[in-house]
Amino acid sequence: MNKKRTIFCILGMLAVILLGGCARFDAAMYVQAVLDTSYKGETERYIEMTGGSKEEAQEIFQKKMKATMKEFKTTQLSKELEKQYESLFGNIMKQMNYQVAEAQKEKRGSYIVKITVKPMLLFDETYDEFQQRAKAYAKEITDQVTKNGEMPEEELMQQEVYRIYYEVLKEGLEAGVSYGAPKDVLLHVIRQKDGTYEIANQDVITLDAMLISTSSLDKTERQ
Repeated sequence: MNKKRTIFCILGMLAVILLGGCARFDAAMYVQAVLDTSYKGETERYIEMTGGSKEEAQEIFQKKMKATMKEFKTTQLSKELEKQYESLFGNIMKQMNYQVAEAQKEKRGSYIVKITVKPMLLFDETYDEFQQRAKAYAKEITDQVTKNGEMPEEELMQQEVYRIYYEVLKEGLEAGVSYGAPKDVLLHVIRQKDGTYEIANQDVITLDAMLISTSSLDKTERQ
């Protein structure tokens, strides 16, 4: 073996060693990348960790957005109002407050990662204002009908109530978001048969519920 070939062989061995070291799975960084992509639309770290495309990473954020919208609305919104809410929820999601701690390795290559969450209080703190404005709108309709005016169609009234809520949430977001006391949740990062990793679905559902406090809304639904 000549000197030049020997050098190339050594360089090749070093490359394998370095790539092997870089390929070591970092569960905490993986969770950070997934959460940042899902909630904040920050895709760079996710692409680096998974090797996926920017389009695939952006689709994760869009799916989270669509799921949020589907959970929120109970009626068909106008196209304009739909776009306004999508933009609003996109900005709300980017204000999610979570911190990722170090991962603990489990059996069979899986990990547990602790997340400290501070629940956003936007919906709780704006609910009374929304109720007041909605009641004012209802009184306006009642006064209109009392004076022999026509009762608006139910769909139009629903659209107006959603418009009112949009304005209240938007104003609250612009005024500054506050958060509740921190809470911890454990995410299980499970190694799949093909060697890839995935956060347990039930853990994601639990995390979703913790990120935003909706105690005011929940209390109203129970009444």
